[in-house]
Amino acid sequence: MMNETKINTYMFGDFRLDSRRQRLVRGETVIPLTRKRYEILLLLIENAGRVLHKDEILEQIWPNQAVEESNLTQHIYVLRRLIEDDPRSPDYILTIPGEGYQFSPLIEVVTGSLGTSDSSSATGVVPDQQPAMPGVGTPTESQTRLTIGKAILSRLNKGRSVTLSPLNVAGITVLVMVLVTSLVFFFNRQSNLQNKPLPLISPLLTGPGIKSNLTYSADGKFLAFTSDLESANQPDIYVKIAGTGEPVRITNSADGEFFIAWSPDGREIAFLRWSPERPSNYQLIVTPALGGMEREIAQVDGGLSWSPDGRFFAVTLSEQPDRATGVYLLSVDGQSRQALSVAENQRIIDTKPRFSPDGSQVAFIRWSASSSGDLFIVNTRNRETRQITFDQQNINDIQWSPDGKSIFFSSNRNGNQRLWRIDSTGGTPELINNVPADIANFTISPVNNGHQFIAYTQNINDTTTAVYQLGAGNSGVGAKSVEVGGGAKPSCVINSSRRDDSPRWSPDGQQLAFVSNRSGFDDIWITNSTCTGDRQLTSLKSNDIGSPRWSPDGRMIAFDIMNQGQADVMMVEVSTGRIVRMTADLSDDRLPAWSADGQWLYFTSERSGETQIWRMATEGGSTLQVTSKGGFEPMESPDGKRLFYTKIHFLWQKDLVTGEESLVKELASIPVRRYWHIGANHLYYVPQSSSTQPAVFKLNLSTRVISKEIVIGGFTNRFLPGISITAREDMLAASFIGYHFTDVLQIENWW
Repeated sequence: MMNETKINTYMFGDFRLDSRRQRLVRGETVIPLTRKRYEILLLLIENAGRVLHKDEILEQIWPNQAVEESNLTQHIYVLRRLIEDDPRSPDYILTIPGEGYQFSPLIEVVTGSLGTSDSSSATGVVPDQQPAMPGVGTPTESQTRLTIGKAILSRLNKGRSVTLSPLNVAGITVLVMVLVTSLVFFFNRQSNLQNKPLPLISPLLTGPGIKSNLTYSADGKFLAFTSDLESANQPDIYVKIAGTGEPVRITNSADGEFFIAWSPDGREIAFLRWSPERPSNYQLIVTPALGGMEREIAQVDGGLSWSPDGRFFAVTLSEQPDRATGVYLLSVDGQSRQALSVAENQRIIDTKPRFSPDGSQVAFIRWSASSSGDLFIVNTRNRETRQITFDQQNINDIQWSPDGKSIFFSSNRNGNQRLWRIDSTGGTPELINNVPADIANFTISPVNNGHQFIAYTQNINDTTTAVYQLGAGNSGVGAKSVEVGGGAKPSCVINSSRRDDSPRWSPDGQQLAFVSNRSGFDDIWITNSTCTGDRQLTSLKSNDIGSPRWSPDGRMIAFDIMNQGQADVMMVEVSTGRIVRMTADLSDDRLPAWSADGQWLYFTSERSGETQIWRMATEGGSTLQVTSKGGFEPMESPDGKRLFYTKIHFLWQKDLVTGEESLVKELASIPVRRYWHIGANHLYYVPQSSSTQPAVFKLNLSTRVISKEIVIGGFTNRFLPGISITAREDMLAASFIGYHFTDVLQIENWW
């Protein structure tokens, strides 16, 4: 019995939504969509011209599930970025205030039909109706051939009397050969899957120290990596025989080493060295593989790969301050350089270059300012560049397969940091299930005697927030707590054995907001000043929420969130948990801070092409650029007269009356990163040095005298906002690393 299913193709503008293949196409380019975004877009289009209430959409897309409205809002936001010329003034997906969404009725529908049949049909061939979406039952090539073969055998076995021409006979012969080949392939594949050895995981390096930049030598006999084990927060380079022996330290510098690359013959190692004295770039240095005389090659901006023929480095450079950072070929003597790929937008960064095994191509990550991006490949001969992923996700590391046919990359695209594979020609990324979650940096060995390994780092860390009572508050007498062991004894501690950091006192000093992932995701939490009564305030199922900031009246907390490659500023109402989105621009907006009077919300943004401080009215509306010379992480003084912020880890200030921007001169040579806070009478900070016992200092804003306030226990996490002072300056909250180290594991039979 033949049934007929209508298949619609919807056309609007330059786009075509094919409901048979379940894909969106613009011209000849396929626009990748997740399953939910495809379903939302199809639902809106099928109801073009009609207002769909948000509850109706939620019920249709997530039936019988409790899903927050913000989830739908985020999907709509991403869809607009994909199909609208200006997402802020959409032509297709319209918001109907107080009701929901409506798709523009200006679409064209082309209706076709697809014949379907059951097992008793005349042909016995079941056309492919499966959606061409990853992970949703798309038939493999072997399964499709097997289905065709079964149909032929079924027809021949029915004993029908048919007259075959020589052409028919030839055709059937070919089809039967295809069938036999497919059956052999299928059963061999099944047998191989059943007989394939299980992945074997073994520890290579365990214990203290943050290890990174793993790199196998070309012959796979040695593994180079960086670790801060012996030099307090500054990584050095180590080399060990792969699988056995203790590592040998080959650099011993007060500066930090990053980005390792072996020479093709395995005799030398190239690396990048960073110093606070030269914060804007790295030194590219080459040294013998087991240590020795170093030679500097050039100054670069980052990234490092050594060409298989030994003649070039692939690095990232920005030739001029107003140009984007791109991938360059640099001769090994440093005398010549040529651009391979440079984006037109200076807010875009091309980084993490990796030569293919034959040297003909370089894969790299094209990052937005938010450190999310996509994979690209550039041909080293003709500079032809092509994009192979299209979903703007965080990508931490990339490596070529030894045969050059695939690229492996670590990404949190599914919520956890996992290993993925994609064909070098493009396609749908495939999750590598044999490699566990939380993979950050990794390296792939060559195949030796049939064996191939992947070595990867796995972070093990816990951040803790401690509350300290200060002596006489703003009189500056000093810490009340008695210093013991690693620092002053805290009055209480927030420690869930997971992440608990980024503290911020409420205006009345009775509560602390902080970030924790004890629920499995990053969320904003609140606790009392005695570290009791912890309460989860948000539940956004995100792995990148941070920087909570109380409003002056204590009713709202602003924070930032990274979702789908986009950083935005949000607010949550403390009493109800209601979420309000404050920014939805195409730029990345983060690190919010309230003005003293509560009328303005400052934030960090690259919307002008540079990292600057911006502000917007807390009631919403247009934005205004505040700084002109760069700025990061703002904080207004309690009297509302000055705005403090950092630039390259040093503190700056802007006089909000005169507009003058200047360094805080008393701290001109002291990097503070994110460990600082402005009180009514003092500026509190933790110098970022190699000290194993960080101390909080304070600058008296009247006398300009600096004094030591308190010693805190544990290492500071220099990438998170670390300290907060109550308005009375009588209590301090400080977050630090309870323990943080990185294990290096090795897996055989991983793919």
